[in-house]
Amino acid sequence: MAARAKGLLKGGIGGATVTEAGPIVQEQSALEDGRAADIAQAGRDAADWRERARAALEGADTRLNENQFEEVVSTLRSLDAAAQDAKDWMLATGQELLRLQGLVGPGGYKALLQAGLVSIPEDVASRLRKIAAAVAEGRIDPRLLPNQIKPAYAVVSLPAEHFTLVAERVRLGPDTTTREIQEVASQVRAEVARQAVKASDRGEQLQRRRDRLEREIAKFKRQRDAEIEKVRQRFAIRIQAAQAELEALTPKRRGRSRHAA
Repeated sequence: MAARAKGLLKGGIGGATVTEAGPIVQEQSALEDGRAADIAQAGRDAADWRERARAALEGADTRLNENQFEEVVSTLRSLDAAAQDAKDWMLATGQELLRLQGLVGPGGYKALLQAGLVSIPEDVASRLRKIAAAVAEGRIDPRLLPNQIKPAYAVVSLPAEHFTLVAERVRLGPDTTTREIQEVASQVRAEVARQAVKASDRGEQLQRRRDRLEREIAKFKRQRDAEIEKVRQRFAIRIQAAQAELEALTPKRRGRSRHAA
C-alpha cells in the first residue's frame, strides 16, 4: 500500500504527471489579490461613511462618544445595503411578473390573480412591471432609479421628452424622493406647455405672414398682367398702323412696276 501510494504521488492521479505547481499558485495569488482589493475598497467605503457622518453630526452639534458614533455608521451602512436590496428586489420581482404575464397572457394572469396565486397586489405589480420594462428596454439606467417603488415609478412614467429636462434639474438616484420628481416634473410640464403655446403663436404668425405674401404675389401678378396688356394694346395699335401704311404703299409700288413695263 505504501509503495502504491508513492506511485500515485509520483505519477499523479490517473497516471498524469504533475510537473509544475505554477498555475495553482498563480490562481491562489490572483484570488488573494482580489480579496485584498475588496478589503481595501471596503475600508475606503467605511472611511467615507465615517467622514460624511461626522461632518453632518458636527454641523448639527450632535455629540456622541466613539462607540455611539461607530454604531451610527454601522446602522447607516446597514440601511444603505437594505435599500440596495430593495431595489434589487423591485427589479427582480418586476421581471418575474413580466415573465409570468408573458407566459400566461393577460387573461391567464388575471385568473391567477383572482385565485390568490399572485401574492403581490395588482396596483403594486403593475408599477413593478412598468419599472422592470423600462430597464429591460434600455429607457433608463437602473443606477438612476430610486430605491423605492413609488419614486421609481414616477421616474419611468415621465414622458420621454420630459425625462431629460427633469434629469437636468434633479439628481436622479437611489435617494431621490417622489416629491422631488413630481415638483420638477410639474415645472417641466408647465414650461413645455408655455413653449407649445409660443410655438402655436409663432405658427399662427407665420401662417398670417404666408397668407399676406401670397396675397401680395397674386396682386403683383395681376399688376404685371395688366401692365403687359397695356403694353400689348399700345404696341398692337402701332403694329396695325404700320401694317396699314405698309399695305397702302404696296399697291403703288406694283402700279409703278406695270407703268414702267
